[in-house]
Amino acid sequence: NALNPDIVLLGGDYVLGHPKYVEPVMKELGHLIARLGVFSVLGNSDLWQDPIRTKMFMNDYGFHVCENNSFWVRSSDDSIKIGGVGDFMASTQKLDNTVFDLNPDHFCILLFHHPDFLGVLHDERIDLTFSGHTHGGQITFFGLFAFYVPSKYGQKYSYGLIKEGERISFISSGVGTVFLPLRFFCRPEIVEVTLK
Repeated sequence: NALNPDIVLLGGDYVLGHPKYVEPVMKELGHLIARLGVFSVLGNSDLWQDPIRTKMFMNDYGFHVCENNSFWVRSSDDSIKIGGVGDFMASTQKLDNTVFDLNPDHFCILLFHHPDFLGVLHDERIDLTFSGHTHGGQITFFGLFAFYVPSKYGQKYSYGLIKEGERISFISSGVGTVFLPLRFFCRPEIVEVTLK
């Protein structure tokens, strides 16, 4: 909130371990304030925990749930389409629900949890994507190589800024951990992006 964002994007995996944590986590995330809205998708862990209650709380706190869904965001004379698809491991991906009304002049952001979706994403109407899931490898060899990346593409989609054709993608290391509560040369992060 101190960044005073216009838009906040949440990439999934809010709770791991027990569904009892869904409500308190969503209550804390409900304090997020963004002038044009908070947009979210579920991750594989959310789908394995309690997806119905997670979505319910997201709706209760005014999040725009982009799970195979999309929204137009307008400010003055400008507009951006923000959409999302279901998790690549644990759900379905209905990209048409985002791109059906786009033309080449529109700008579109796609949010999804698992970066392996990039391997099958060939729609040129998507300009910018955000994902997570990999935790940037979490434990790396001085930031150069991750010993384990939960992706069939190995290091390719482990972390960072990727340009493929005209599309730019960012894979975040996120703020949490999985399995071992450790990070090595892979800091947790909240990413700030300025669109011009």
